[in-house]
Amino acid sequence: MGSLRKPASHLLRRLALLRRETSLTLGAVAIVGLGVLMGAITLNDRARVHSVHARYDTVATNLLARDIYSLLLAVRYGGISTARDQTVMLRQYERTLEGLGDLDVSALSPDLVRFHRHIEQDVRRLEPTLTDPEWTSSSTEIFERLNHIAADMLQFASMFGDEANDAIAETEARLENSLIAMGVLICFFVAFCLLLTRRILVQNRKLEDAVRTDFLTGIRNRYALQHDLEMTVGKQDCAAVLLDLDGFKSVNDRLGHNAGDTLLRVVADRMQLCCAPGETAYRIGGDEFAVIIEGKEARLRGMRYCERFLSAIANPVRVGRTKLRVTASLGVSELAADSRDSVDQLMGRADKALYRAKGCGKACYRVDGEDERLTQRDVMEAIDAIDAPHPHPQTAKAVA
Repeated sequence: MGSLRKPASHLLRRLALLRRETSLTLGAVAIVGLGVLMGAITLNDRARVHSVHARYDTVATNLLARDIYSLLLAVRYGGISTARDQTVMLRQYERTLEGLGDLDVSALSPDLVRFHRHIEQDVRRLEPTLTDPEWTSSSTEIFERLNHIAADMLQFASMFGDEANDAIAETEARLENSLIAMGVLICFFVAFCLLLTRRILVQNRKLEDAVRTDFLTGIRNRYALQHDLEMTVGKQDCAAVLLDLDGFKSVNDRLGHNAGDTLLRVVADRMQLCCAPGETAYRIGGDEFAVIIEGKEARLRGMRYCERFLSAIANPVRVGRTKLRVTASLGVSELAADSRDSVDQLMGRADKALYRAKGCGKACYRVDGEDERLTQRDVMEAIDAIDAPHPHPQTAKAVA
């Protein structure tokens, strides 16, 4: 059952992660879509502001009012006494009439449109009078009618300006609101991007930790060991301690793999508790573990670690109703900071020392290099003991 719960919980975590990633993707799509929509609305409002400025041409309206007043003043103070005066008046009248016709009133309110038509009709009624052969007697009538038209034109220009200002203010306010909403959306998008970036960094860190963590014991794995050794070798002295459980296969065969997994987790926890702050244990495969010691006297500290591990692992482990007693064999190798040896050579020497410990009866540790010298010395002492005379043959046989 324990082996089935882990895949189920792993699947649930994957589904939860998938839901979160889907939510983030949908959120990003929604923000981008909203940003595109707000951008289109902002551009439309800006185009509308330009259109309103173009339609409400207050300059043309003021020029038209000025032309009418110029015509009025010409009649009032210049009079129409000659044919030349009549020709000048007709030209100015035609310019005024053309200005009224060119004025765009499509965006105006119905009242202003009717007012514009009324002024245009009054101006057109002047044409028969201006073209009358008896124009000399009509200057007073033209002045009175122009005075009335000029007053209407002033009122029209004022109403036109007020309406233009209201329309421009409305469209500019709408554009301002669109720009504010766009700014808020941009800020929200930036915040979302920062949140998404942080989440990606956290997920990458979790993924990197998961890649470098042993799924069974929770300690670091072989990949993490290789990475940490590559970062250490060549910078400072270091030592590698390899640990292999004795008789682990028989535990799996007798009690099952669940018991073996429990044993591995207990051993990993005990090794981690024996490690100093800043140092950690690694599970590099099966029932094999490792520890990396950095700094001065690395080999001596590694030997002390071996003693701690042997003492900690010797304590019985309860698996269900069964108490397991296991031992371990360890090997230690050292690599100086100025050494040209590689990481593989360091681990290879530690592995050889480990197997020498197994060959010496297990439940012990051996140090690379030193054990070989001790073995040669022991052999020489044994040879000397054999060659020396002994009072009793049994003693000489025992020494040999």
